[in-house]
Amino acid sequence: MELQGDVTNAGEMVVV
Repeated sequence: MELQGDVTNAGEMVVV
């Protein structure tokens, strides 16, 4: 599983 941080336009951090 690979951890990848993405910042949404709402300003929250999502780890997928």
